[in-house]
Amino acid sequence: MRPLLAATTLLLAATPALAQDWTTIPLGTTSNVNAIEKTSFSQVIVVGDAGFAAQSTDGTQTAWTPLAVNTSADLLAVHQPSWTEIWISGDGGTVKRLIAGTFQNRGIGSGEDFVIFSRSSGWSFAGGTGGSMYRTTDAGNTWNFQYAAGAAIHDGNGFVGSLAIAVGDNGTILKTTNGGVAWTPIASGTSANLYAYKDVAGGILVGGEGGTMLKSTDSGDTWVSISLPTSETIWDIDSSGQNGNWVLASGSNGTLLRSTNAGTTWCNINTQTTADLFAVDMTLNATWTIAGEGGLMKRTTNSGGGCFSPTDAPVVGPAGSFRLGGPWPQPIARDGRFSLQVDRGQTVRADVVDVAGRHVASVMDGRMVPGETRQLAFDARNVNAGVYFMRVQGEDFSETRKMVVVR
Repeated sequence: MRPLLAATTLLLAATPALAQDWTTIPLGTTSNVNAIEKTSFSQVIVVGDAGFAAQSTDGTQTAWTPLAVNTSADLLAVHQPSWTEIWISGDGGTVKRLIAGTFQNRGIGSGEDFVIFSRSSGWSFAGGTGGSMYRTTDAGNTWNFQYAAGAAIHDGNGFVGSLAIAVGDNGTILKTTNGGVAWTPIASGTSANLYAYKDVAGGILVGGEGGTMLKSTDSGDTWVSISLPTSETIWDIDSSGQNGNWVLASGSNGTLLRSTNAGTTWCNINTQTTADLFAVDMTLNATWTIAGEGGLMKRTTNSGGGCFSPTDAPVVGPAGSFRLGGPWPQPIARDGRFSLQVDRGQTVRADVVDVAGRHVASVMDGRMVPGETRQLAFDARNVNAGVYFMRVQGEDFSETRKMVVVR
């Protein structure tokens, strides 16, 4: 738990990452990018909504060439089970298998949206939004239904010959030890939706909504909760090709977290965006690519400027009269968010002012009931880059928070 600060403390924002820490990469699309897969250190494939797919082969992920997947379906997953084949899956049972430069149709006869995973040539598992688990052993020519999970499946991995794990909604974790013939539910200890799975040094990490992160060190039989410095949803996890102890987790509202001890502890990385980051690639310890909402892609070769400490430690007033958290993210490129809770009912006003004390925006002016938590949002898209302050005034408290707006 972070230390509680006095109500009169003015918290200073951390120094933001410099613009050169991240390079924006044009993908030529406004479709959401949903997944990244390294097929080698020089070749990477991304997939997204509306049939978008592209590959980079220059080793720097700065030049991308569209792939003709021949579908308009939203594409949710891409993986490479062997050096000779690549699989892509998505809406309405869409499955494509790329081999010898040609995409083959390998669709699943179901209306579900599927993610596919495994690590053996010609074999694959598929988990659907209806909770169905399928497998193929003949390169996708036929898919066999194996299990009904009862909750949407979002990610997974494993060797088809033995162990594999799938994760999904309502804390669902499934495990197979016989190549997907039988799947066993595993207690996760959470009801959060789980969206991301990654094998890391000495274990497995799973991430999901509300800043959920779980870790297993016994091949998925038991799981422990890992504390994260965020409550944002985790959409993807990747580990370094240089050192498996180095891990990244990307999420909603521009969230990016880094761990250097296989997920035991984490720090914030400043991405200078509030876009949802659905996909992350950690090629090397300091070389990363993030992608997501609206076709956004960014790349860094210096760890995104390193860890930073956003002013997210809540301030608690005397006798718990109020609790203010934020801003998130910091710095702000689009929307700045705060969280305010009051102990007793009172009228609260929140305004944004500039460094000269001039009024910029009214955020709130109204009554709050005892114990209520209110989300305060500042739309920073219509103001110039610079320093601003959120002033929150109640009947028995007053607090000011610094915000840094970037472009």
